[in-house]
Amino acid sequence: MKRILTLSLTLLLFLSAVPAVSAEQVVATEEDVILLAGSDFQVGGNDTSRVENLLNILSLHGLTRADGAFLVGDYTPQKRETNTSSEGIVALKKVFQPIVGDNMIFTQGNHDHVDTVGLAKDGNNDPASGKYGVFVINENQRMEFNYPYTYDTTKQAADELKAYLDAKVQSGWTKPIFVLNHIPLHWGNRTIEQGVGAHAELLVKVLNEAGAKGLNIIYLYGHNHGSGYDDFLGNAAVYLKKGDQMEVCVSEPETAQKIQHTTYTLNFTYMNAGYIGYVNSPDSAVDCALTMSVFLVRGDEVIITRYDEEINFTKNKFGVHDLKSPGKWIDKYSKEGYHAAPNTTRYASSRKVTATDDVEVESPRYSPIEEEEPDEPEVTEPSATTTATKKPTSTLQTDTSTVPSLTTTDTSAVPDPTVSATVTDPSRTVIEHDCVMPEEGGEDTSAPEQSGEEETDTAPKKSPLGLIFGIGGGAILIIGFIVFVWVYKRKK
Repeated sequence: MKRILTLSLTLLLFLSAVPAVSAEQVVATEEDVILLAGSDFQVGGNDTSRVENLLNILSLHGLTRADGAFLVGDYTPQKRETNTSSEGIVALKKVFQPIVGDNMIFTQGNHDHVDTVGLAKDGNNDPASGKYGVFVINENQRMEFNYPYTYDTTKQAADELKAYLDAKVQSGWTKPIFVLNHIPLHWGNRTIEQGVGAHAELLVKVLNEAGAKGLNIIYLYGHNHGSGYDDFLGNAAVYLKKGDQMEVCVSEPETAQKIQHTTYTLNFTYMNAGYIGYVNSPDSAVDCALTMSVFLVRGDEVIITRYDEEINFTKNKFGVHDLKSPGKWIDKYSKEGYHAAPNTTRYASSRKVTATDDVEVESPRYSPIEEEEPDEPEVTEPSATTTATKKPTSTLQTDTSTVPSLTTTDTSAVPDPTVSATVTDPSRTVIEHDCVMPEEGGEDTSAPEQSGEEETDTAPKKSPLGLIFGIGGGAILIIGFIVFVWVYKRKK
């Protein structure tokens, strides 16, 4: 009960201190396309509680409908000898279907049997709308342990991808293209140990060539969610934009070795889709959040945002997570042949990506905030001591018919974050994760945030969230009651 009251108080303090929303914030329209992405769900016992938690966080940003979902492999914690992945896909469909309908692409991961029911086909998976492109490389073409035996299948996937992208270039295609593959492209310790990422050069050359010709390509991967394999890139939050450099394993079939690598400057966007499964780098030295990504496609541009499952208070944003955490060296990988330098760049959510640009922007809202019209002033009979008064109105919306319900599954295995409220500065409320997070005060090489120095109007701006929740006593009491009930139900 004490923890519930602490969380309620902290949330109330946060809501009363919500800053004005930037005038440049994008609000999705019916014409925009919204796509969800995640990987390594590894649904055990049909437990989709983490996914439900994230969808509830997204609903706070107005996301109660989307046009599709990219799911990038591993739908069971079991080995691929069993076919429990089909059960995992069925469980995930039940969670996503109320939001995205039937437009879900399930890419095969290393845990998924090749005969898993519901897997996407290899190659072209473009939607009928023509508003974006999708190319799938399943694990049967590019395997987890793919050195040295699967050069030919990886080469086949690269050739098919080249034919697909060449056709896009010839047609004058300008919309974003998503390439989905469970296995990452970058070289690292896991390449040396297991061969993961071997032959990646075959694919990187194709992607770079098409990107140089003007295609806006986003490569989504999964797989590296345990043991801090990607700490040097940011671990749970990896994002490299066009112009960034990445180490890639060489792919000549006669000479390729797992320790041989070369540096490529990317002409495409490279990121992990987000990890939502049963484990995510418990021994990471950097970032072990469980996340999901959202893409808002508007014509030729796409706004990319990453979210985690916590109601965190970093920068007063519900669940908004860095696209890329600063990389950090992890001592356990100090071994012969491994010399990957940490990429200490930090990219905050969100970023607007086109074929020629990649810039930081305000995180979008996926539906407009509905506000009630204020009541007309109530005028009393004129007298010497009375004046016109206005009835107080509340814009608190309680209709949650389109918001996914809170999970009722057993969440005993889910870490219980402890929230400590700071009354004097609610924006710095800290959530204690069950993992080591980046040290504060590190170098931040991302684009600077807008300082607002060019503003000439010094009057405080009203925030849409402020209008909803208000800061009056009555509104706070209502919110406190709602939060109390919500948290109490979760605890049960």
